[in-house]
Amino acid sequence: LTCGAGATVDPDQCIACLTCVRVCPYEVPMLQRGTAEVVVDQCQACGICATECPAKAIRMKLYTEDDMPKDIRTAVRDARGSANGEPAIIGFTCRYCAYNGMEANVVRSKFPKNIQTIDVLCTGKVDELFMLKAFEAGADGVFVAGCIEGACHNEKGTVHAGQRVTYVKKLLDELGINGARLEMVRAPAKQCVDLNTAAAALSAKVKKLGPSPVRRS
Repeated sequence: LTCGAGATVDPDQCIACLTCVRVCPYEVPMLQRGTAEVVVDQCQACGICATECPAKAIRMKLYTEDDMPKDIRTAVRDARGSANGEPAIIGFTCRYCAYNGMEANVVRSKFPKNIQTIDVLCTGKVDELFMLKAFEAGADGVFVAGCIEGACHNEKGTVHAGQRVTYVKKLLDELGINGARLEMVRAPAKQCVDLNTAAAALSAKVKKLGPSPVRRS
């Protein structure tokens, strides 16, 4: 699971030669505003474009666990900052399976502002500490959107994520935070998660529970 998080293009170095467009087996790069652009939600992180780019304008980003705490704090801040009385909901979502074949930004644009998601390469990478840190940062509710059953590149990814969610729910109960604030959203076989419905359902449930005790403290 230590794979890349996608390709990024430096527009100041890009010479718009279209090499990346020609060599990408997934047809992800495109020409936008005079330079190449890679849609990170569609990038498979194979690295071919970076290798073939004659201008060396493409870099592969490696997403590490060191990046996650910062992303969690940012997501919680954004969710709380525009909640308007609604609970702050944070979701850890598989970038390949959770958006129903659509671009992540398109799906996220339909979310209420109190719901923020953090993309991961696989839900199997979502550690127990990440879930707890989201509550520590002030989230009222957290969900993990699992990969498609039987179609994940890591067969055990959703299984491991589900086990961790179950464990953290027990911890939350013991801490007096209420394990019902955490959910594992699973995708049926050959289907993607209906992320909008799942997130809205959790938000409605958490609203009845009230603000997280951690947030009130």
